Amino acid sequence: MAKRGQTVFSGDGGAASGEESAGEMIWPPPSFDKSQKCPLVQHGRKKRFHSASFSHSGTNGLTIDGVPSDLHTLTAALHKVQLSGSRLPYGKNSKKSRDGRKLPSKRGGKHDDPTDILDEIELDPEDPDFDSDEDTPVTFDEFQPTLADDVFEKTFFSLMNEFFIHGKTQEVIDVLSDMNLAAHQRRRLPYLAITLAIQHRQTQCELTSELLSDMCGKVLNQAHIQQGFQLVFSEIGDLIIDVPKVPEYIGRFIARAVTDDILPPKFIELQRNILSQVSPSSSPLQTETVKSENANTVSTTSNDSNSQNTIRFGTRNFSDSSSGGSVSVDTSTSSGIGSASSLITVNMSRPDLALQALNRAESILTLRHAYARLDNIWGVPAGPKATKMLVKKIKRLLKSFIDSNDVDEATAALLELDAPHFRHELVFQAIIMAIEISTEDARERVIRLLKELCASVVLTVDQLTLGVKRVYAELPDLQIDVPAAYTLMELFMNGAIKAGFIPRKLANEFTTKPRKRFISETDSIYRTNSSKPW
Repeated sequence: MAKRGQTVFSGDGGAASGEESAGEMIWPPPSFDKSQKCPLVQHGRKKRFHSASFSHSGTNGLTIDGVPSDLHTLTAALHKVQLSGSRLPYGKNSKKSRDGRKLPSKRGGKHDDPTDILDEIELDPEDPDFDSDEDTPVTFDEFQPTLADDVFEKTFFSLMNEFFIHGKTQEVIDVLSDMNLAAHQRRRLPYLAITLAIQHRQTQCELTSELLSDMCGKVLNQAHIQQGFQLVFSEIGDLIIDVPKVPEYIGRFIARAVTDDILPPKFIELQRNILSQVSPSSSPLQTETVKSENANTVSTTSNDSNSQNTIRFGTRNFSDSSSGGSVSVDTSTSSGIGSASSLITVNMSRPDLALQALNRAESILTLRHAYARLDNIWGVPAGPKATKMLVKKIKRLLKSFIDSNDVDEATAALLELDAPHFRHELVFQAIIMAIEISTEDARERVIRLLKELCASVVLTVDQLTLGVKRVYAELPDLQIDVPAAYTLMELFMNGAIKAGFIPRKLANEFTTKPRKRFISETDSIYRTNSSKPW
């Protein structure tokens, strides 16, 4: 029995009585009969989709190609399109986009993302199109062929002549580093540089010493320097014909090389021991340089039957760093002195001259404070100290001349200074020294020296004039120390005019008395012009 308030549905769809359905709803059992049709449930109006929008439908006077115009058929077609997921074709009056919705444009484009990094394309070795040559970059090294000996010497002579003008050692080193030099050409570099320098002035010898010092360790090593000096010893008999002072110059080069640490000090002792055993008419020397672990190890073997001496210089495998890296210098294939593979014969025609050069080098190195003095062994170096050093050397030259009265020695000392544009200092210092000494003998010697220098054109007219005018300007200050300075200068000018090397125009510029200053500078009554004796 149903309670109160329940509604009971009967099997025929009717509702039960109030007594049977009091308060409780009783659903009918489900029916699985497929032949029986279920009633359609009426739903509300569906929400319009974008694909089924009426803006491009057949309503409101708009038509769509291939779509029915009646509402029932159109609804069925839209339902079919919605299920299939395709869009309806747009009409010509449709305002919708034909290519879908686009992202809004915000101008400026997209900025780069810092995390957006393009990775390099890595080649896959398993790729059938993989090429191993593309994985490693191709590099090309420039190779310079070895120059012939005649071309090498011609090129080096031209390079040295330019170096004597500009004096920049680094430019020479750069050019030589770019050249593919053979081992025997490297050991000929010191020989060619020294033999060329001694045929010039001492300034060029100083530049050559600096060049050899800078090239050691970059283009040359100590073995090349030693072999180069041995080549100089072999040609010293021919060099003395053109340069009579060649033993003196070679000795200076050796002493300077030892000071610059490009020659070992034992080199002098070794060469002297070898040359002292060789007579001028003996057979040639044979030298050989071998590579060994102990540097500067020297073993000397003598052959009494042939009167030959074999010198073996033990050297390490020196490296050249001309281009920043370490390049091993090969000394095995060569045709010059010091070959590591064969004995090279060096003809020593004048071993006595080589001994003189070695003795001169040793005497220079044994002087007191020799290493400090060897920086100026070739005269005056370039730099701000050149003027002071030249003045000091000129004063020393004049004092030596006044004591010895040797014009030739003074002329040679002046030429060794290699300062032709500074010889007016000699005129100035000579006249000042004659006035300070105040003796007739000193005055006559100075006049004789200046006359000989002007006659030999060692002293030009311009340098003489400049030096005399400097003395004119110095006389007022010199009169403080030497009261008779004007009188002594007048005596010197009389003697110089008689000697004939002072121009009369230059002599007329000299005032025999100093200018007197009065209380009134405009008072010209007290001023007198003294008459000149010439």
